[in-house]
Amino acid sequence: MHNYRHGCSDFYHVCLMRPLSLEIKACPNEIADCQWLDLDEYEKMTTSEINKYFVHKYKEYLATGVAIQANPVLSYDRKSMNNIYSAACQVSTPMQHKQSLSASSNKESPSLVRE
Repeated sequence: MHNYRHGCSDFYHVCLMRPLSLEIKACPNEIADCQWLDLDEYEKMTTSEINKYFVHKYKEYLATGVAIQANPVLSYDRKSMNNIYSAACQVSTPMQHKQSLSASSNKESPSLVRE
């Protein structure tokens, strides 16, 4: 058993999206209120270890540009640890992507980065 809710695993798929504008158009039939929050403010107010982990990984992504790893995070019931796998890379423009592909094709073999 995975020892998570209902004896099953939870999968979270988190995507980084950029808004077209900062205007929020909330549907009153779906939600009572919504607002933009500062990331540090959100991190302080959330009690979920998993949400704090997502904030940490996003900040790490902003600092390094790349993150692929598994890290233990305290489960929802605070009785066990669950591995959270995350993968991210900086989004590039089509020209940057083309230059990156060209540069990588000149390398003899791929390299791995380890901490």
